[in-house]
Amino acid sequence: MSNTPDTRNEWPDLAGRLVDADGARTHVLPIRVYFEDTDFSGLVYHGSYVRWCERGRSDFLRLLGGDHRRMIDGSGVRSPRPSSCAA
Repeated sequence: MSNTPDTRNEWPDLAGRLVDADGARTHVLPIRVYFEDTDFSGLVYHGSYVRWCERGRSDFLRLLGGDHRRMIDGSGVRSPRPSSCAA
């Protein structure tokens, strides 16, 4: 028997999850802020927001069944409504 924990279900929504609220579908992607994401004063470095927004956009498209390759060749999912990255 191995001492390695079974991690298959430990992160069930690593790419976030789609939730239905008030008739609208929303993508929820929890982000943990690490010390390395902050500057000397303890505030989040502005460049971190760009990475987090891109990660959220990519995972949202993946959850909808699309991916970057399919979007490039034109076989991807229909364009979702514009969204915002709220931090």
